[in-house]
Amino acid sequence: MKLIFHLIIIFLCACTSHADSPTPRSKLEYLDLVEVDSLYLIASNTYNYDNLHGMSVASYNGKEYLLNLSNERIFRFDLNDGELVEELPLPREGKGSIKVAGDGDGIAMIKPGHYLYIANMMRSIYSVKSNFASVVDGTVDTDNIYLVSSYQGLPLTIGSASIVPQISHNYKDISQNKAFRIIDHGTWTSKQIIDYPEIYKQQSYGLYPYLYHASIIHFESKGELKFCVSFPVDQKVHIYNTNFTLEESHYMQSNEIDEIPAFSDLYYVADQPDQADHTRYYNSLSYYTGLYYDGKNEIFYRLAKIHVPEKDGWPFKYSVVAFDKEFKAIGESTVPDDYKPSSAFGSKFGLMMLNRKKFANDRSAAIPYAILSMQ
Repeated sequence: MKLIFHLIIIFLCACTSHADSPTPRSKLEYLDLVEVDSLYLIASNTYNYDNLHGMSVASYNGKEYLLNLSNERIFRFDLNDGELVEELPLPREGKGSIKVAGDGDGIAMIKPGHYLYIANMMRSIYSVKSNFASVVDGTVDTDNIYLVSSYQGLPLTIGSASIVPQISHNYKDISQNKAFRIIDHGTWTSKQIIDYPEIYKQQSYGLYPYLYHASIIHFESKGELKFCVSFPVDQKVHIYNTNFTLEESHYMQSNEIDEIPAFSDLYYVADQPDQADHTRYYNSLSYYTGLYYDGKNEIFYRLAKIHVPEKDGWPFKYSVVAFDKEFKAIGESTVPDDYKPSSAFGSKFGLMMLNRKKFANDRSAAIPYAILSMQ
């Protein structure tokens, strides 16, 4: 394992051939998404209970924690019992302060009391302690900080390095950049890794960044550490080794998504693009959002946002597809309205989402999370 982490830190990025599933998979069996257990998070009275999205998971000394930014504080919950174990106010005044405009995701833990804060559509990354924040090499320092309130692009920390998604600073050439940045906690240097798939280089998917935010998780296969990456408009997921060399690609597609049309052919955004056209395009799409791993049962879950034009009000629903550790299909489920997909995360217990029905009935300090299984 020490060698694996060493490979991550020195950013080896060799290129080799890889296996590729030749054709899309057959239709998945529809199954029910069932709540098999629950966990209550015990928050404090400074927590913003209207937030509850963009949760990220961190491991430290053999324990799993849930991280969330809320009310200008980083909250860390113990996933064994839901207890709040740390509440870290962000530095707000003087040198090394940062000004936060909202709640959301973008938190990774280096160690207790020391975090990474990923902001501004993944363009700014800060090393944060209780009294000081400093920008990480290769990213942008700014006085105007905002987060991506999203369940896409959650950071991943492995050993003494963190991997965070990124998008180009220049929308005119967004598809030509790497999808992630890896940060060495020892030197606070960073490097871009993992190319976008060819579909991003051949066609344009418009201006909305959510169509570019890739998701990354890690798992073990035959005793080796691997990374699985999901891109929002790609029907496949891609497997990388610790050199970040592409090894395999597998179709992991929803029954509900036959194709994801591009906004246009290879397209460089005009200086003054027609935002209305991009908005109409984005609001008509079905695409993939989060990717999660159930470490207990060795199951991959891929979440999809499905456009339902005939639906009144908000014309979308969420679906989740499940595959085993060999990437063989288990099935697909529509996420019931009782659960909040934007609150989802994967843990050693399984796939977890906020039970918003229970939460609406009892807005107490205990936040009800459902542990879900496909049956």
